Amino acid sequence: MAKAPVENRSDCEGRKPGEQFIGGNYYIQAITFFILMGINRIRELLKLTPFLLSDGGLSPHSKNSWLIYFRNNDKTLIKEFRKQLNICCGKNGYLQKRKDGSFMVKLTSIKL
Repeated sequence: MAKAPVENRSDCEGRKPGEQFIGGNYYIQAITFFILMGINRIRELLKLTPFLLSDGGLSPHSKNSWLIYFRNNDKTLIKEFRKQLNICCGKNGYLQKRKDGSFMVKLTSIKL
């Protein structure tokens, strides 16, 4: 049985050789994907910002790392902050109960 000519052979994912990386639809889809990932990252960072501006903060921890912290008495706010922190940074942070009854979440991270 004869093989198909090279110009008509696909790469087993439905794309022909001219469409694999720089041709047509695949290239546009890849650029759209990366743009949307950037927009989603910005959106998640914006959801984290009110926590940091109200009862939290961001400060340099050492030469190459940052300290993100949030302190509040409300457990639901702490839970929501940790959820947003996990979405943005991939980590929950360290939960600490203070003497005055408030909770504090700390995260030291090199990459934000």
